[in-house]
Amino acid sequence: MSDSRSSSYTLRAILAVVLMIVFYGLAIGIAALLLYIPYAEWAYLHRIHGKLTLFCVIGAGIILWSILPRRERFEPPGPQLKQEKYPGLFKELTSVAKAVNQEMPAEVYLLLEANAWVTQRGGVMGFGGRKVMGLGLPLLQVLTVSQLRAIIAHEFGHYHSGDTKLGPWVYKTREAIGRTILGLAEQNSILQWPFIWYGNLFLRITHAVSRQQEYAADMLAAKVAGTGATAKALQATQEGAVAFMPYWIEEVAPLLNAGYRPPISDGFSMFLEEALTRKNIARLLDEEKASPKDPYDTHPPIEDRIRAIEKLPARSQEVDKAKAVSLLGDHIPELELQFLSLQGGTSEAQALKPLKWEDVEITVYLPGWRKLVQGQKEALSGITPSVLPELARDMTQFKSRLKAPDGRGPDAEDLTGLSFATVGSSLALVFHEMGWGFHVRPGANVSFRSGDQDIEPFTILPMLISDELKGDEWKGMVASLGISATPLWELR
Repeated sequence: MSDSRSSSYTLRAILAVVLMIVFYGLAIGIAALLLYIPYAEWAYLHRIHGKLTLFCVIGAGIILWSILPRRERFEPPGPQLKQEKYPGLFKELTSVAKAVNQEMPAEVYLLLEANAWVTQRGGVMGFGGRKVMGLGLPLLQVLTVSQLRAIIAHEFGHYHSGDTKLGPWVYKTREAIGRTILGLAEQNSILQWPFIWYGNLFLRITHAVSRQQEYAADMLAAKVAGTGATAKALQATQEGAVAFMPYWIEEVAPLLNAGYRPPISDGFSMFLEEALTRKNIARLLDEEKASPKDPYDTHPPIEDRIRAIEKLPARSQEVDKAKAVSLLGDHIPELELQFLSLQGGTSEAQALKPLKWEDVEITVYLPGWRKLVQGQKEALSGITPSVLPELARDMTQFKSRLKAPDGRGPDAEDLTGLSFATVGSSLALVFHEMGWGFHVRPGANVSFRSGDQDIEPFTILPMLISDELKGDEWKGMVASLGISATPLWELR
């Protein structure tokens, strides 16, 4: 970190500590003043105003109760990793710890997110306690071993700079401010306004400190793992974070709800390899770059962090292109089961049937399409492939006939998605009956193939609506296939 940036960081950190002290002084001072008002009224004016006294006492009580420190309860965020079982991973952790002259974390946990973090467990306000590190399984899936070293060095950088000691003080104060504002808001008290003003000031200053901490940790990572590996690690981490939630919601959750347990980590790799996924990631990242910078962000934009790394003297280190997830050996299925046990209970997780991704089509999706079409027979009544262009021009009547899975009318915001799913499912069943082969690969649209012809049934209605697919073109296609008048409401 440059001298100017280091000086700025130090000044901001000192200011953050001062702001913490001032907040508690402000809170205690306001509470004391509130309690003094009814006392002074009684002592000097020999009277007591009931409503004013109640206002003062309740307000002071809320403030004092809100600023009292709360005891922390640490909930394991995932399976704890032990050195004897994962020697490859701990070899890397130990190597980086030595390189930055830091002690190893007392506990290392695997996370079900594309992220990594460090904290301190136990102790009092950052003093004492045990160092804890979290590493995401999806993160290990998108990084090489060399890039993982950069991420580990970055996290050790927070220990190196003392961030984990300053952090608890900052977090506790943020929580106290938040509790005070919420408590006073529930009483519709005007006393919340000075705390709102001060809270905004505190967040702006302390989040600015957090952003400087990220730059400092990046500098250490570049020194240990090399500038190229560090820049690529930041980029891969951002892409993995953007991709994992859609993957979980769209690909994994439906299978879990159906009672099956797919290989989560392998599926995420497949998901990331799909062109559609890459396109969606690029779109989301472009939107993020175009959005205005938020002064309350705790992290600088990735592009700013990468530019800062690229300005450093080039440092190259030994390159290991193996996937970081390989450091977990053959324990991934066991770890995934532990994640599901933590989320939904051990017995529920063990009841899930293991299912390979190549078996998802016949085992889950085909029965699911039949169930959906069965439940929407009335809505589909009278609809054939040839009338879909007219349906796309006016969806009002069709949407009004749709039913939610519980038999009630679906929410308006869900109608469009339910429309696409219903028509897509019925078309998929038509192509399946015709003997077309199909596959459902994570991250890709459902695709049916016959010879050199491909059709993605779930994209037909959206494409007709957007006019990306012309109505006459679609009618000609279904006529050539002999399915123009095929009833979409009939089960196959």
